[in-house]
Amino acid sequence: MLATALDSKVSYADHIQPLMEISCTPCHWPEKGKKKLLNTYATTVENIDEIIYRVKLPSDSTEFMPYKSKRLPLSATQIQLLVNWRDQGMAR
Repeated sequence: MLATALDSKVSYADHIQPLMEISCTPCHWPEKGKKKLLNTYATTVENIDEIIYRVKLPSDSTEFMPYKSKRLPLSATQIQLLVNWRDQGMAR
């Protein structure tokens, strides 16, 4: 699904929401989220530049996400999916 998405239109519902839910739970995804929530289209759009910035940081950076190995780092393909979505205009 990711490889196909990299070559076609990326949407929040089909590509970004599942990635965010898997990668950002439990800290940024309710019910247990204790940090800035990133569980909606609006909050993801509002924070996409910071999300991309932080997942691209070296893993030893204190700002790197996902924080302290709570989840596996995003792969280069997953990061590119976020970039493509942003660059394509962030379709729902």
